[in-house]
Amino acid sequence: MYAAEIDGKTYTFEASGSLWRDALVLMDRQTSSLWSQISGEGLEGKMKGQILELFPSEFMNFSAVVERYPQAKFLDKPSKGEAGSYYNKYFTDPERVGIFGHTFESEDMGTKTIALGLRIGRDAVALSLDKITKASTAKVELAGQVALVFYDPDSGDSFAYSTTAEKAKSGKLTVESDGSVKFSGKTLTANELRAGVDGFESMPLITTFWFAWKSFFPRTTIGKFWPNS
Repeated sequence: MYAAEIDGKTYTFEASGSLWRDALVLMDRQTSSLWSQISGEGLEGKMKGQILELFPSEFMNFSAVVERYPQAKFLDKPSKGEAGSYYNKYFTDPERVGIFGHTFESEDMGTKTIALGLRIGRDAVALSLDKITKASTAKVELAGQVALVFYDPDSGDSFAYSTTAEKAKSGKLTVESDGSVKFSGKTLTANELRAGVDGFESMPLITTFWFAWKSFFPRTTIGKFWPNS
């Protein structure tokens, strides 16, 4: 989720109908500049080179939203009839890989594996959701920060919090083999992080296909969830 405000002015964004590196390109109505959905970078036009601010956000299914936010409003999209979404066939067909067919197969990631991506600048990490069957936690390091990433397949809930490498080291921050988090001699829970823990800040996550993430961040590393099955 990106901030719509740039230098104190609010912009309105829409799909441009174009792709870049196999990912959606946005367009702002004020200047008709083109923007990358993945990196938030201005690609063409007056705003070329600008970077949109990426907001922390949580991903979850609708039942989890209703339980946690009972006053939440539901956006009802226009019906596509019996055929459903235009993208259904694309999501279910493993042979349909973007427009260039880049695969980036690896031992840990299939081409169309759904991944959680984290980044600070051009430093990036990806985490596979392919085989996770129960709530899992990951600890990843990037650009002098240590991030804790949580994922629950039952609710679809995913979110991340980060702290400095110095604070993580001083508090001996670890993720145990059962997925629990230890910090300063105590178990640190996801709910405690949500409520606020000194020195930890919410961190943006991006959910995307592995091949698309790898196209943008070719030097991305692959993190591990615990427990991983």
